Amino acid sequence: MNQISIIGLTPASVSLGLSLKKLHIKNTDIIAFSTDTQKSKTVRNMQAFDLITDNTEKAFQNAQLIFIDQPLSDLKESFESIANLTLGDSIVTDFSSSKKLTSKWAKDILPGHISYVPARPLLKKNNPDLQDATIDDFQGIKYCVMESAETSNESLQIMIKLIESLGAIPYFLDLNEHDSYSAAMEYLPPLVATALMNTTSKSDAWKEMNKFNSYNFDTQTALSNNDPLDNEIGCISISEPLIYWIDQMITSLYSIRNNIDSETDNLLEYFIHGWEQRGRLDAGLVNNHPSGPDIPSSAQSIASTFFGDKIAKRMSSEGHIRNRKTWQYPR
Repeated sequence: MNQISIIGLTPASVSLGLSLKKLHIKNTDIIAFSTDTQKSKTVRNMQAFDLITDNTEKAFQNAQLIFIDQPLSDLKESFESIANLTLGDSIVTDFSSSKKLTSKWAKDILPGHISYVPARPLLKKNNPDLQDATIDDFQGIKYCVMESAETSNESLQIMIKLIESLGAIPYFLDLNEHDSYSAAMEYLPPLVATALMNTTSKSDAWKEMNKFNSYNFDTQTALSNNDPLDNEIGCISISEPLIYWIDQMITSLYSIRNNIDSETDNLLEYFIHGWEQRGRLDAGLVNNHPSGPDIPSSAQSIASTFFGDKIAKRMSSEGHIRNRKTWQYPR
């Protein structure tokens, strides 16, 4: 009997369990390991696993493939348990967003018969509770796949085939690319949220300002509610690329500050660029960039004689609003 083990019970790992069960892999048990009795009780009714256990020997000894879905602070300990208990050849992978660090741990801790594959699913849904996990969460998503010194070609091929079987799309990149993108897209947002929360709450006027906690502030600072220890460990683990993106954010904020102070049209252009890029992202058109120079139409040229370029652009674009793409702002 073969065995796939999943360490940790989160909405992502439960979704993985449901997806693996759906594949009906012949002679293979799907086993979850967790020491959280309440989570185990909740998940047992979901039929995502053949067995949920808090016994490390049952979870690791006979596993050919092990997924780890735990906070970074617990992951090193899991590597050590796997190294001491796993008997045969096996593959280990994890869901963490700091792959250079986990690859180093794998190199330092895992024995030669265990192949580490740095890989991670980019799940689109934010399932807050275990019960929200669904069998379709891996369908159509990108699943990052990388290589490290501890990755054998055979284990890499097995991982790719399994990812495709889950309905996900393998997304190949190297460790440095992955960590840089993670720093910008996953670690920078909670940092910005925390900076906003701390900036306002440290004000002498906070006792009155907090009464203005409306939708905008509440939404923008929500990520500051993440576990502080997890945030700190995550930031330290991916510090080099994260510092780069923090510098880029500071540059952007300072540019906004200067544009507000100088009252130039650059501020509007800055907001329009953000508005359009968000629209492109929502529409899945990030890679669909327009080409060619921006040539004014005859209607715009005539209008410029009377109203000036700025107003003419606004008026002429309004006249063609139905022909404009949804992400294009009426300039």
